[in-house]
Amino acid sequence: MGRDHREIERTTVVGAVVIRDRRAEAQEVFANAFRANGGATLWPDQPVGTPDEVAAHLAPYLDLGYRHLIAGFPAPYDEESMTRFVTEVGPRLARMR
Repeated sequence: MGRDHREIERTTVVGAVVIRDRRAEAQEVFANAFRANGGATLWPDQPVGTPDEVAAHLAPYLDLGYRHLIAGFPAPYDEESMTRFVTEVGPRLARMR
């Protein structure tokens, strides 16, 4: 009955991603982004940290069958995290498949 679940390309939003060489710096950038957005309450359990930490945070999605991960980047847009998500975290996740 219905569609074969193996044909479905699983996609999910993984939260607000911030990547830096040091976890403390990533957390500071994350907090500053939320302050810049009207002092919004920080979202808990987000993929914030070094490339290895972010990849480890996202790895369980792969275990569940997700293959398309949509990262959030709140304003002010963090070009460093965007670039590092694609160039550093993406390859780490690809090796985990």
